[in-house]
Amino acid sequence: MACGVALGANRTNEHVIAEWLLRELEMSEEELTQIAANSITGEMKNSRPPHPMDAFKEGRICARCNSGWMSELESQAQAILPQFMRGQPVTSVTEADSLIIARWTLKTAVVLSHAIGAHKTLPPEHLRFLRANPVQMQSRVGIFAAITQPTRQFGCRQRNHWMNVHLEEKLDLEPHSEIMTERAYKVSFQLRHLLLMAAYIPLASSQFLLAAGLHVPIWSNRILPCYRTDLTIEPPYDSIKVLALFNDSLGAIHTPDEIAQS
Repeated sequence: MACGVALGANRTNEHVIAEWLLRELEMSEEELTQIAANSITGEMKNSRPPHPMDAFKEGRICARCNSGWMSELESQAQAILPQFMRGQPVTSVTEADSLIIARWTLKTAVVLSHAIGAHKTLPPEHLRFLRANPVQMQSRVGIFAAITQPTRQFGCRQRNHWMNVHLEEKLDLEPHSEIMTERAYKVSFQLRHLLLMAAYIPLASSQFLLAAGLHVPIWSNRILPCYRTDLTIEPPYDSIKVLALFNDSLGAIHTPDEIAQS
């Protein structure tokens, strides 16, 4: 999956949540329950029986990638992420560290989407880009973060739900919405106090729209617009609700010429 070569005897089992991260979260033996939900009806069902977090692995990774560039990226992330998982503001992230966090978040999001058996998995090409370009980030992917008060140590959410807006009243949003539904993605996860999201907009001249007071850009060289929305969490407070708000409130702004450019 990460390099496009046939696996065969070279197959290995990659921890979706790295062993160092499970130790940091103190949840190697905690049970993980995976739930699939219909994005339209909201109907939920378990996609597989609960299993220990240490057994949450993806088998479509070759040994060379697992012990090579992926292992190196995990080591880099291990030196940076724990301080934010313990509650340090993410606004203190340095420019150099932001690239590492961005690449690690995207790598984890791609592997995670395949491991949970999502109906729509993230493109393996984005993982291959990280492998082939060790100091670059996939274009049109944004990485966002927030700090929260956790009721759980870990959670994840993949839901391609967007608030699509336009800058001109006469712009027909339907073609944009269709492309976003088919090709865009959002994957978010919680690591104790830290929320991270990898999001992708396929349209050439679209840009992310942040929820004011919630989304902190980790990777984007552009100044992004914000909108005000209700950030209230209905009681009882739970990290799952916060993660859902964090994921689903990220929007996109579209302009008239981008369908032709995409």
